[in-house]
Amino acid sequence: MGQPQFMPSAYLRYAVDADHDGRRNIWSSEQDVFASVANYLHGSGWHADEPWGQAVRLTQDIPQSQLGRSNKQSLAAWSTLGVRREDGSVFSRQDVTGAVLRPDGPGTEAFMVYHNFDVIRRYNPSDYYALGVGLLGYEIG
Repeated sequence: MGQPQFMPSAYLRYAVDADHDGRRNIWSSEQDVFASVANYLHGSGWHADEPWGQAVRLTQDIPQSQLGRSNKQSLAAWSTLGVRREDGSVFSRQDVTGAVLRPDGPGTEAFMVYHNFDVIRRYNPSDYYALGVGLLGYEIG
C-alpha cells in the first residue's frame, strides 16, 4: 500500500500521521511516508547509534561457504581471516559481531553487515535490496 508498499498489517501497525492532518496518508504525504518507514524500522529493532554495514576488503581467500548472513562472528575473528576495512586498516572495534556478504560471488565486492542490515531485510528480504538501501543512505546522508 502507498509509496512504502506496506502490507495492510504493516500500515495498521506502523503508519504515522506526521503532518498532523488527521490521516495516515502514505500515498501522497511525504511526511507521513518517511515517518511511517522510520517507524517501521524502529519497530523492527533498528539501533540508531549503529551502522547497517560497510564495504570491506578480503586480504585472503575465504570460501563462499564461510560467508553469508548466517555466518556471524566477531570482527576480531574476521580480522584473523584477513577481513579489513575498505581502506585496508583493521576494525576499530573487535568485539562487534557481523557477517561478510559477497553477493556476486568470489572476487567481487564484499560487505561486513551488522544488526541493522537484518532490520532492513525485514522490510524487504533481498540482500541486494538491503545493500542498495544502505549504500544509498550513505550517499545521501
